[in-house]
Amino acid sequence: MISGMVAHLRWLSAWLCLLAACLHAVPRLAEAAPSSSDLKVAQAKAVEAKAYYGRALYKEAADTFMEAYALSQAPDMMYNAARAYEMGKLLERARALYETYLGLPGVSDDGKKEAKARIAAIVAQLDAKVEPARTEPPKPEPAKPASAKPEPPTPEPVRPTPAKPESAKVAAPTQATPTTAVGEPLPSSNAHWWWAGGAGLALLLSLGMYNNGVAKADAANAMDFSKPDAVKNYNEAFDQAEADRSAAVFMLAVGLGLGGWAAHKWMTRPGQPTKAVRWWVAPAWSAETGAGAVTWGAAW
Repeated sequence: MISGMVAHLRWLSAWLCLLAACLHAVPRLAEAAPSSSDLKVAQAKAVEAKAYYGRALYKEAADTFMEAYALSQAPDMMYNAARAYEMGKLLERARALYETYLGLPGVSDDGKKEAKARIAAIVAQLDAKVEPARTEPPKPEPAKPASAKPEPPTPEPVRPTPAKPESAKVAAPTQATPTTAVGEPLPSSNAHWWWAGGAGLALLLSLGMYNNGVAKADAANAMDFSKPDAVKNYNEAFDQAEADRSAAVFMLAVGLGLGGWAAHKWMTRPGQPTKAVRWWVAPAWSAETGAGAVTWGAAW
């Protein structure tokens, strides 16, 4: 009976070993080598992920690297994805992929060393994020018990106010009148001299034109009228003399106007007291003729 039970146990252990071998063989069938078409697609995905990485689109690059890893089962694709997540400041995802990369088959010692270094750097970055310091609310001070007798208020010392000296009194401001300092020369203007010079020049031109017209008129009167063109020449000379006389009269008027303006400028120059002109009109009586008259004039 005991030998029969031993035989049954051996048979059962054999079946259990066979079942364990079958179960162990199932995941190896799932890890079959990728096909050539999957490798081509994975290579295209890797190129696309590198393009995303070059444009600083790190999350898109990491996701595309993981798609390439799912097709090719190449550990480098997972490392690249972890690196992209790290550059995109997705530190938790990068750390998880680095740790998964350490357990993949076919990873070299240098790759594991680099992954561990990246994990340490990520942990340091995560630990560097210091939470804001919590400020404790101020503790309320215990209220002082009211004393039975109110304490009299402490009188403050009276500070004597210094007397203001008489010289400190400031007179009320008065409206300042612009005055000229003693000995300071008043600003002068020479504009009237320019106008006077222009008036003199105009008078000289007028005199010259008048003399020229008189000379032409005298020459016309002294012509010999026996010549055939004498009348025509006389008329032309007389017209020129009249034109010169008219120009002389015009220049005389210009000279008188400029002279009057120069006199006005001279009388109203800076520093010269201005006097108002007062006109007066008064009746007058002549004892000789026995008639009345009206006189008028101006005074400055």
